[in-house]
Amino acid sequence: MAREFGPVLGSRRLSILPTRRPVTVTLGKPRKSRRHPRIDWECPYRITGLRVRGVQYGYGMDALSALTNALTGIRVMLERSPRRVSWFDIGETGFELAFGFGAAFNKRLTRVIEREFAAHVRVLERQSRSREAARRRRSR
Repeated sequence: MAREFGPVLGSRRLSILPTRRPVTVTLGKPRKSRRHPRIDWECPYRITGLRVRGVQYGYGMDALSALTNALTGIRVMLERSPRRVSWFDIGETGFELAFGFGAAFNKRLTRVIEREFAAHVRVLERQSRSREAARRRRSR
């Protein structure tokens, strides 16, 4: 059964360049999640005009983290689109990490963040393996 989108916080009209075909991003109001018992909040969003199907969600432990994760989801979906999407023909969508600095800067900034994130995940994975190995040694 499809969930209702709920109240809309806001929407933004973008366009695909150079055709100017419309793309609309709609952001819903965060709400308590009923489908995911371990996650407390969800924030719906929808992108129409980019062949993105259905409603997507940002999840979080509170309303603000769900909202932040929904905005991140929007940014990532727009960045990964093979089409160049723009807000007021300025070459940016307004969802970038550093809005107003241009697409090239944002691509470099995103690569730096993704590289640092991946390095941090590797550290956490090593720590987890070490803890698990220590636990196995203690249980023998």
